[in-house]
Order: sequence, then structure tokens, then C-alpha cells
Amino acid sequence: MLLVWCLKNPFSFTVRQISKRYTTYCNSNISIQTKYSKNNKLRYLYAKQSCISTSVVVCLKKNMKPKGWKDFVDKKEKFAVKDFACENGKDAVPHSVLIFKLQNCSSISEQIETFNSVMRLTSNDIEKRINFCRHLEDVLRIYFPKLKICPFGSTVTELGLKGCDLDMCLQTNFEDEEYVTLQEVPNLSDLKEGLLTTETLARMTPLYMTRFIKKVFQEHCHDIKEIIQINGRCPILKFYSDQYDLFCDFSCENKVSMKNTKLILFLGKLDERFLTITRIIRYWAKCCDIVGGFDKFSCYALSLLVLHFLQTRNPPILPPINEVSLKSEYVNQAEFENFKLLFEDIKKFPKSENSKTVEELLREFFFYFLTYDFDSVMQLSTSSSIPLSSFVNLKYFDRKMFNTVNIQDPFIMSYNVTVGAQFASCEKFQRSLIQACEAFQKDTFLIPNTENFGLCSLFIKSTRHTEIQNGPNTIEIRSIPDASSKLKKVLEYGLLFNCVSFDMNSEQSSVPKILKLHCKAYYNTWKGRYWINKQLQNSDHCSPLEIEYLISKEITNKFKPTNEVLCEFDCECKESIDNTESKLIVHLNFKEEKKGNKLLTIFLKEFIPPILSVL
Repeated sequence: MLLVWCLKNPFSFTVRQISKRYTTYCNSNISIQTKYSKNNKLRYLYAKQSCISTSVVVCLKKNMKPKGWKDFVDKKEKFAVKDFACENGKDAVPHSVLIFKLQNCSSISEQIETFNSVMRLTSNDIEKRINFCRHLEDVLRIYFPKLKICPFGSTVTELGLKGCDLDMCLQTNFEDEEYVTLQEVPNLSDLKEGLLTTETLARMTPLYMTRFIKKVFQEHCHDIKEIIQINGRCPILKFYSDQYDLFCDFSCENKVSMKNTKLILFLGKLDERFLTITRIIRYWAKCCDIVGGFDKFSCYALSLLVLHFLQTRNPPILPPINEVSLKSEYVNQAEFENFKLLFEDIKKFPKSENSKTVEELLREFFFYFLTYDFDSVMQLSTSSSIPLSSFVNLKYFDRKMFNTVNIQDPFIMSYNVTVGAQFASCEKFQRSLIQACEAFQKDTFLIPNTENFGLCSLFIKSTRHTEIQNGPNTIEIRSIPDASSKLKKVLEYGLLFNCVSFDMNSEQSSVPKILKLHCKAYYNTWKGRYWINKQLQNSDHCSPLEIEYLISKEITNKFKPTNEVLCEFDCECKESIDNTESKLIVHLNFKEEKKGNKLLTIFLKEFIPPILSVL
């Protein structure tokens, strides 16, 4: 699909698909792949198909955040950066300091506790942020007598990490329908000269209000540096306060984000595991460079990924948002500070019967999304995952919102929270999932006092050209009776691979092989198995292998018959005795190097052992 772009102003421009399906605002430092049309007048961007999904994706872009602006806060001089940190403030914890503390832990549960204690915002950090909001209220009160500046986002939800940005929202007493439209943004002198009233200023649209407030900050707040305006769905002022050492995102009448913040705060009070897992996932995403820019995932989107995951556990850990909206007056109406109402609403929800630890759930999170069917929409309102095709004819869901990863906003049903995440970020997201799952499967993951112990192996800083390494494709399993025939059944019947056995007598080897198969996969039967398995939970009369067959059959029924081989490999199975313990070693030898080989290997390492143990 072709995309056409045009320059709008020195800071930003709009990228639109010709069909008007998609709009995003981005920085002029965008890096794009271009090709000229025949008349050499129009310049087009090419969309690239995602390796995760077959849904519509948008153009290749890099680093749409105003490039380097957070490094220049006074006379264009850079901070003396001694070490990488995932957040921007001077009080951000250096990555090497965190890793050192994690490496000295004796267990992964201790690592999780250490991560929380080291990285979380302290009460002093939060107090400083609230004081800055009060300071800005004093500055703006002459223009907006009834204003209130509220912090929201991670500062309020307890998800904030040291050095993170401060999200603020200016609120007035006027509703959307009472906005006034002015011909141009007023000057500060207009109020003194009587050309405008404070009531008119308070009723300006958020776009005009942010532009006006930018003038106020430039005039009265000399400690605020590098004010940049982002004209998006919700206009934002980005700036740095030298006095308070805070990077800030300032918006006006941002009612949607305020309600989202109350939702996240409420869910965190329902179950503390949600907050802990989300903090870790956010830090992991920052290390992998898939969050933090306009073309990447937002922190809110990552929170919703964790929410969706916890909603789908058995038994569920968090309720569907429809139920929250129905029962919680706090989420729907109350102010942030009404904690009495917050805790009264929490009593309306029974405690989850799921007793899994954060350590267990964290592992499940990565493997769940590794094979998730991204041709679906995560519907948080109902705790479900809906095929994209189901949304095509719905009046409230706009086609322009379809993307490689789709998370339906829990309150605005027509909005996809990840609509701005571009192909490069989505591809990096999948690569990072593969690397995380591979780390979990390594023996060193559980060995304390090693370089890549536990969380340390997840928090490996991503480089620009990080690629998936093709390591050994070997699976080790405890030896079981009749292993060769059972393994063939799992691959051939459970996953519907086309398997042909080799003659073992003709091969010479120091370790005798008990099985060698040539396998071909015509369909991706390892993608999206979780949701189909959930639908078949009542199939008590079926054996575990029969259930896996039904899942694979359901997946293949979605596709037309094909002779095109998706994946081809030889599967060699040997028995080995190590320290008097007999093991079954399965080696996968792929015929072609493809990106999906590593994903399939990781899946089979998780899939084969538990199935063989119950056959």
C-alpha cells in the first residue's frame, strides 16, 4: 500500500495513507525509504508486511521522538552520561547498577523484590512531582483562575520508575461542547488589555490552550527548557524543568488519559501482581527499544498487554473491563484522591483464586505472546481475543485503526491503542519475545551469581542491529518408554506435520539414533493455540493428544489447502546417559535458514515434554 507524506512545520508533519486509513504525527527527523512515481513529483512510502501478522501495517519509520531534545536542557550542552539508563531524569538508576544488584541475588523472587525496591518512585519523588504541579498552578492562575493541574500516568498508578517523565493535565470546569473557537492563539497581553476574559481562555480548545500555555511558560518559567509542541490526537507540550529536574508531558482537558489512569490504579489495587509484572515488562521493553517513541509502543499499551494476559489466566487474575465499569464508581466518576471510594469499590470484586507467583506469571507472559495470533484484536472489555475479520463490519471500528498488533481501547471501542506502533517496532517486539523465551529455556537462567541469571538475561540492552542468533536447535527430555513412536505421534498427529521416517540401520553413529524423521509443515499450527484450547476445555472425553489434534485441525481449517512448505526440517532422536540419568535428545536440523525457525524450536521445547509425559 502506498503512503504519501507532506511537510507541515519545522517540528512535525503528517503521514497519511492515500485511503485515509491512517494518520500519525511524527518528528521531521524521520528516516524513511522512498521511491519516486513515474512523474517524479510525488514521493511515496512503502508499507512492509509484518512477520507477525497479515494485517495492515504502516510505513517504516525510525525515532520519531524529537531527536535528542532530552539531552539538551541548557545552552545545548549534553548531560555527562556515564551509563545507560532506561529513564531520562538525572535520578534514573543506571542500568549497570541495577544489573549488579540483580546478579547478587540468590533467587529470582529476590531479584523481583530488589527490582521493585531499587526502581520504584519513592514518596519523596512523588512529592516533588506534586509540588511542581502546584508551582505551575501558581504560574497559570492569573490566566485560568479555576484551573487544576493533575499528575496522571505512571506517577499516580505506582508504575513509575526513577527518572521517568511526569504526565500532567490542566483541567477546567468546562465540558467539550462549551469550547470556543478563536481565529488565532491569543497573546498574553490580550488579557491585560481587556481583549479577552479568563472565561474565554478557559474555554479554548485543547490545541489552542496548549499553544497559549507554551507562551506563558516561555514568558514566566525560565527554568523550563526546550518546549516542544506535539499536535496529535491529544496536543502535548514536552519540556524539561531544570529547577525540579523533571521531563514533562503537559496536556489540557485530557479526560481519556485521566480515566485510563484511574483504571490502571484500580487494577493495581485489585492485584499487586499486575503492578509488579507491568514494571518489569516496561523496563524490559525499554531495554529492547520497543517503547518510548511515537512510532513505538506506548507504556499504556504495555500495561494493557499485561492486563490482557492476566485476564486470560485460568482462573483469571483480573476481571473484564465491562465488569469494572459496571461496578466501580471510582473509575467512572471519582477524583484520583477519593481513595475511600476506591477501596469501597475494590471490596465488590472477589480475590482471584489464581495463586501463581510473579515469577511463574512472568515466564507465562512471554510464551503466551510468542505464539499469540496477532491477526486478532485483544478485547479487554470482555477479556477475550477476537479475529480481525469480526471487526470489519462493525460500525464503531474504523479500518484505519487496524495494525500489526491490535489492542482495543477498553473505553473507546473504535480506537486501537497500538495504532502508532510501526512495523520496525512490531518486528523488534517479536524478536525480543523470542530472545526472552530463549533466555528462560537456558540452564543458566536459574543459576545464581552468573552473568545472565534470571532477570539479568531479560534486561540485555538492545542494539540497533540486534538479530536473532541461530543457536543449537536441541531439545532434552527425560527418557520414556517407546519414545520414538510417541514423538512421531506428537509431530504428525498433534501438530499435523507431514513426517516421513528414515531407515536407521543404514546410518553409523557413536550414539545410536532411535528415530529420524523428515518433517514438513504446511500450516502454522503453533500460532494461536491458546484460545482454541480454551474453547475446547469441556472436551473431557478427549485425550491430551486428541485435544492437540483438534486445536491443529481448527487452525488449518482457517486456511485454503496449499502445497507450499512453510517449514522443513529433519528431526533426529537419540538416547543419552548422563550421570546415570537417561535422556532423550531431539535435534532439529532445518533445511533453510528462516526467521521462524527459532520461534518453532522454542515452541517445540515447551510443547513436546509435557505432551510426552502424559502419553
